[in-house]
Amino acid sequence: MDVSMESNPYSYKLPPGYYKEVLFPLLGELLIGTKQLLDNQGLMDSSRRKSLEEIQQKLEVLLKGGYVGHPRVRLQ
Repeated sequence: MDVSMESNPYSYKLPPGYYKEVLFPLLGELLIGTKQLLDNQGLMDSSRRKSLEEIQQKLEVLLKGGYVGHPRVRLQ
C-alpha cells in the first residue's frame, strides 16, 4: 500500500475532473471569505494570517497543475 501511495502522482497534485474544476476553486473562495470575515471581526493575528496565506498559495499551485509536498522522483 505504501508503494502504491508513493507512486500515485495524484498524492501531490489535483486529479482532473470535478476536484480541479469545482471542489478546489470552491475551497479557495471559502478560504478568501473566511479570511475577510476574520479580518473584519478583528480575529486575524499574524500567525493565522501567515498560515491561511500559505494554504491559499498551495491551492493556487494545485489549480495551476503544480505539485505540493515532496513527491519522490523515480530513479531510472
